Amino acid sequence: MGVSIRYNAIPPESPLYRRIQQDKPSCILLVSLFPYGNGIFNLFEIDPEEVYELFTDVIEEHHDTFGSEVEVDRIIAEFQSEIRRTRQAHPGIEDRTASLEKTSVEIEECLLQELSRQQIPNSHEVVQRLIFGDQDLPPNLLPEESFGLISREAVREGASIFKTD
Repeated sequence: MGVSIRYNAIPPESPLYRRIQQDKPSCILLVSLFPYGNGIFNLFEIDPEEVYELFTDVIEEHHDTFGSEVEVDRIIAEFQSEIRRTRQAHPGIEDRTASLEKTSVEIEECLLQELSRQQIPNSHEVVQRLIFGDQDLPPNLLPEESFGLISREAVREGASIFKTD
């Protein structure tokens, strides 16, 4: 049995990416809302009442981070704007997603076999970086959860290893 893993491309040069690296409320919103709406860039295309309920649940769970109702409204509006700006700046980004449902163990085994065949050193570490990420969000923003990020460098490394002619 594996775990469910979802991937969503978030350009490192985007203001959204910078915001989740620096702003605790935005980081909490991203991580908490990430599994909904077929990726963070499609979140606001689901039923508005469901989105409102999701935001309400996150804010209640992390009420000490969000502050007053006016502050919550500002944070949510900025978060939505960052998502929309990222979509506009990177057309099609909402479709750059992937999901591994209960298959990560099998995929890990296949990747390890291929890396062993190619005699890639530290193959286990390479596979872990490719599946679970080589970076985490800053722990001061998200101390109780892990949210792995896969850097462009790790993606390039994986692409070069698995490149076929």
